[in-house]
Amino acid sequence: MKFNRLGALLLIITLIMITAIGCSTKSKPVMVNAEITVLMADQGTSSLGLQVKQLFEKSKTYVEEKNPGLTVNIVVVPYQQYNDKIIELSPDVIWINPSDLDRLDRDEKVYDLRPLIESEGIDLERYFPPNIIQMNTSGEKLLGVTVAAYNVVVGYSKEWFDNAGLDYPTTEWTWTDFENAAVRLKSANGADSNKKYGAIIPLYPEVIETIAMSKGSGFLSPDGTTATGYLNSPQTIETVQWLKKLYSDGIIPDYMDAPPSLLGTQTGMIMGISPFINELVNNDPKYGMINLPNAEDGTKVSAPYITSFAITSTSEHPREAWTYISAVTLEDNPITREAFQMGLSISGVVFENINESLNPTMVVEFNQLSYAQKRSSMKSPIWGEVLGRYTSEFKYMIVLEQEIETTLTSMSAGVDEMLANARLKEDQ
Repeated sequence: MKFNRLGALLLIITLIMITAIGCSTKSKPVMVNAEITVLMADQGTSSLGLQVKQLFEKSKTYVEEKNPGLTVNIVVVPYQQYNDKIIELSPDVIWINPSDLDRLDRDEKVYDLRPLIESEGIDLERYFPPNIIQMNTSGEKLLGVTVAAYNVVVGYSKEWFDNAGLDYPTTEWTWTDFENAAVRLKSANGADSNKKYGAIIPLYPEVIETIAMSKGSGFLSPDGTTATGYLNSPQTIETVQWLKKLYSDGIIPDYMDAPPSLLGTQTGMIMGISPFINELVNNDPKYGMINLPNAEDGTKVSAPYITSFAITSTSEHPREAWTYISAVTLEDNPITREAFQMGLSISGVVFENINESLNPTMVVEFNQLSYAQKRSSMKSPIWGEVLGRYTSEFKYMIVLEQEIETTLTSMSAGVDEMLANARLKEDQ
């Protein structure tokens, strides 16, 4: 699994959406017979991608059966064409990245969902932690409802831990615990090999930022406009120095990709996106999955990739569109229960009703949502461009003889320039 292809595999998390959807945000009258279009990006041919596609087809059938007179069209398009198809097809329901919300609000491209939700007496905090709700807001407006939240987690080999005489990690472990375990795993399982490692941490900016966030700082300011003071913060410097030491000691490799299949063969621990690690764990009891370690003082932080549903302002049937969204994100029904097992539903109501039957790893991941913070890809719509320019630089800092603070300060200035130029272009 390649982190630089997360847009395709993780529900188009890094898409820079919407260039023209429409303008009106006034409510439309509810019609007895209505037809809505849900625009879905092709999820590929992986087992997870095919499951997602099948689930959305099931959602069409379920919602139509529960709402006579409502027709739901699920339209699947290549993810590279998603922006263009929004303009061409004028769908009612789209997927959005939280980094686009302010722009969408300014350009009046999507509906404020609060009036619809309040008219039905729904308390969203029954379904989502307040921090997850906040990630879908722009000012006082609620512009989206979360449909998926994927964390970076740690998969581990029970056999490797047993060989090292180590207890399996718990939700309370720290980065010191992680490091100590990685050293012992390497010693017990791969001391005589230069191709076996205590852990694999993809040396990719998204993963490095996740670690830095758990230490107290992401790569961008909270408003997503500044990198200086964040990308070169003491926490980021400490994180890169820590990774450099692990690499120099032979505890981690220089990989930028981390296929879960390497777990138990080349490594005892591996960091990756939860659906892929969870799929491995569910298929083989030799493996386990746990949240990323906590800060040394016990502070818990998660940085999930969030994708949300929104209703376009051109929709002639916003209430019917909301009926569909609430059915597949909030309610406890066969669709949301199946989605929950895939990480495509994070409804607290669903969790309350099925948590006793859930795989323990799913319980761990759900509980992490209460500690969720925005990563840079959710703060800036040009973060994908930043990754394109600087991804290799992060690896070079770790595997080559480069002065870390100087390099990060130079990168911060370059990112600030990119962010400023993007704002100027947007204002023109």
